[in-house]
Amino acid sequence: MKPETNSLASERIAGPRHAVAFFDGPEEEYRALLPFAKACAQCGDRCFHFLAPERKAERAQKLAEAGVDLSTSSGRTELRGWDQSYLRGGRFVPGEMIDWVREIIDGTPRARWWANMEWAAQNVVKEEALVEYESRLNPLVEQSNAIVVCVYQVGHHSANVALGVLRAHPWIVVNGTLEPNPVYVS
Repeated sequence: MKPETNSLASERIAGPRHAVAFFDGPEEEYRALLPFAKACAQCGDRCFHFLAPERKAERAQKLAEAGVDLSTSSGRTELRGWDQSYLRGGRFVPGEMIDWVREIIDGTPRARWWANMEWAAQNVVKEEALVEYESRLNPLVEQSNAIVVCVYQVGHHSANVALGVLRAHPWIVVNGTLEPNPVYVS
């Protein structure tokens, strides 16, 4: 039996985690990650959702259906479009994103991130830059108490990108559980 502390529905996941999750579509993604978002809201962690701007209303509705009241979260749960995160200034620059992540993490006792990565499939970033970012995020997450789940949709990325980001994450989401990633390359 897996330890409860690795369940995405656990309010206290043991240690910092930088995980990758591959889903076939939004239903599978919500089934796996809504418990993660709900646990975040219940324990008072700061929760970030990075997603397509046009999907913010949908995410807010799904969170409400799961029992997360955004109106009472007093800024603890933030829905940010890619234009407010990965693509600030209209482009992706790994070093600038790492600096911005550092600012957020340094100012937050504990943060959880649900980061949709479909923006990277829209030819706005070179494969090497994306894998560089994912790799550079690891020491930053390890030094903090953050839990970051990077979500990739199956079939939206090339095989090279999928393999590169898979190798860049020390953890993987499998059936709603955080597992050590057997193909991680430090």
